[in-house]
Amino acid sequence: MSNKILMGFEGTFYSNSGSVYATPTWVEEDTIKNIALVLEGTEADITMRRGKGFKSSALALIDMPLELEMVYEQANTNQQQFFACFMDRQLLMDCLILDGPVVAAAGKTASKGMRSWLEVMKWELGQEIEGVQMLKVSCKPGWFAAGEQPKPFTGTVAP
Repeated sequence: MSNKILMGFEGTFYSNSGSVYATPTWVEEDTIKNIALVLEGTEADITMRRGKGFKSSALALIDMPLELEMVYEQANTNQQQFFACFMDRQLLMDCLILDGPVVAAAGKTASKGMRSWLEVMKWELGQEIEGVQMLKVSCKPGWFAAGEQPKPFTGTVAP
């Protein structure tokens, strides 16, 4: 299989509109302009004397901030949900951030990304005079049940 360069516009963001984690109903949020998903580890110092003067580190906790920028639409239910969850301090939703569609066309490569329950940490509505109103939302993984922690996700390929 040959490598394919993926364009930014091929990336996707989905939320689970169903109520069951094990059998999700994925709905794409298509008003998103830019997505930035970062996986960054914190460092645990594991320096020992046998290191002969060299400091040693190990990956400890992993932070997963997510930045979304989208064209603001007043009637968009997903955008309303971002705001409501932020104001009510509630967990947002079960989400997928993928490098392509959750179900790839037959013969294509399955998309890859991350799945997580997200908590809205920042909600910002930009109203620049020479442009459309843009919504910027910052999220991080929130509370989750056992087995529902943030994890790598691979989509499926249509038959």
